[in-house]
Amino acid sequence: MSAPVVSVYPAVEGPRKPASGRTDPAKYDFSSGFDPAPLAEQLSHHTPIPIPYRAPINWGKIATTILSAAGFLLFARFFQPILTGRLVWIIMTVVPSLAFLGGLMFVQIRGSPWQMPNGQWMAQGYSNQFGKEVQMVAIICKPYGFPVLPSITYHDVQMVPWLVLSLL
Repeated sequence: MSAPVVSVYPAVEGPRKPASGRTDPAKYDFSSGFDPAPLAEQLSHHTPIPIPYRAPINWGKIATTILSAAGFLLFARFFQPILTGRLVWIIMTVVPSLAFLGGLMFVQIRGSPWQMPNGQWMAQGYSNQFGKEVQMVAIICKPYGFPVLPSITYHDVQMVPWLVLSLL
C-alpha cells in the first residue's frame, strides 16, 4: 500500500449489509495514478447504483487553441507584408547559402584554427580548411549571390559582373 488510499466501509446492519457478513473496509490504492474513472468504477462495485463519471471539459485546451489562432491571425496580418517581401526571402536564402557553401559550418564543427602558426591560410588536401580560407571564399562568392539587379533589365548588361568575377 502507498499513500493516499481510499477506504470504503460496508454497511454493518440494514438491507445493504454484505451477505458474507464481512465488514472489513475495501481499499483503493492510487499507486496506478489519480485518474477519477477507475475510482468511480471501483466505488460503483460497493453501491447499488453505478457512479456515473464523465470527463470534464478541458477549458485550458480550448482557451489555448482560441488564443493561438487569434495570435496567428494577428501575426499574419501584421507580418505578412514582411514575410512575403522579395528582399526578405533573398536575404533569408542567400546569406545562409553563402555561409554554408563557404565552409563556415565545416570549420565550426571541426574546430579548425583560423590559420596555421606560420601564417599559411590555405590548407593542404581536400578534407582540411582554415577559418581564413572560409572568409576568402565568402568574399569571392558574395557577388555571385546577388546576380539580379532590379535596375538592370538587359541580359547582356547583367552578364558583365558574371564575366568579370569569372575572370578573377
